[in-house]
Amino acid sequence: MSSGPAQTITALMEGYYVVRILDAFHSAGLLDHLSAGATVDALSAKFGYERDRLAALLDYLSLRSDVVKKTALGYHVATEDPETQFALHLLDQYVGAYGPCLEALSDILGGRVDGGALVDRARHAAAFARADRSQADLDTLRLLSELRINNLVDLGCSTAGLMIEYALRNPEARCIGIDCSEPAIEEAQRRIARSGLSGQVRAVEGDLSEVDGLLSVEERDAVECVIATNVANAYFSDPDGTEIDAWFATLKTAFPRRIMLLGDYFGSLGHPLDDASARARGLFHDVAQLLSGQGIPPGSLVKWTEVLERNGCTIIRSFEGEGGDMRRFILLYQL
Repeated sequence: MSSGPAQTITALMEGYYVVRILDAFHSAGLLDHLSAGATVDALSAKFGYERDRLAALLDYLSLRSDVVKKTALGYHVATEDPETQFALHLLDQYVGAYGPCLEALSDILGGRVDGGALVDRARHAAAFARADRSQADLDTLRLLSELRINNLVDLGCSTAGLMIEYALRNPEARCIGIDCSEPAIEEAQRRIARSGLSGQVRAVEGDLSEVDGLLSVEERDAVECVIATNVANAYFSDPDGTEIDAWFATLKTAFPRRIMLLGDYFGSLGHPLDDASARARGLFHDVAQLLSGQGIPPGSLVKWTEVLERNGCTIIRSFEGEGGDMRRFILLYQL
């Protein structure tokens, strides 16, 4: 497997410093204040930081990152800019949510700690509340419209972005989202209420491995389509596929012969890839998956298809593409 040119240790160390400083300021809310035009003096007073040290660190970030900009009036963060939004999304996801797993690396490797229990669910929810609409979501919305789906369940709905968007496009849509993250569901419920879609969209907290017990028989019977985006990759912690097979068995029991849209990414570590396909984010996302107990998913559409077919699913259509430096796909099939 080729991973592209290795970075120098100096570049890696500087990246570590930049990311840690950025995340500290982001977590404290300082970057939001910079977006609102706060001066160094005002920030120093508000956060109790020594002014000259704060100014020096902001200057460093303006020189070595694209997030903080130095202007004639001071320092500024354009939090509404899509690139900045994506950068903050990455901070929330990989430093905030999965960072505790890195801190406990020795204990995780030694089997003394469950990495999944260390994931900061609030930061994970914040990451996806902030994330811009992905190409995978846009493709899923297009497919839902083509299929004329009105009743759907979104497994791993996060903060309900996809359901809200579809309900706005389709007044007949009735959507139920399920996510295991309490912070994500709380944010989803707030977003649904703000959108005025409480009559069309509902978000429920629960274990996706027990989805058959989270909805009533009537609700399950009404479902025309099941959606799972960036969910199935969490079920590859065991090498023999027992976990992912058990999940599909649950879905087939709860939603027999329903249409399902599965969107996910191709694993990179341990899979043969050419240079063009070895994307940096895919590689370190695999590391986050490993440390958080999710495992590395299949590395090709062929391998993903094999998982579905051995679980009795009928493939209808498939799509491959790239987004955010990750190789992604959507599979449309019948459970």
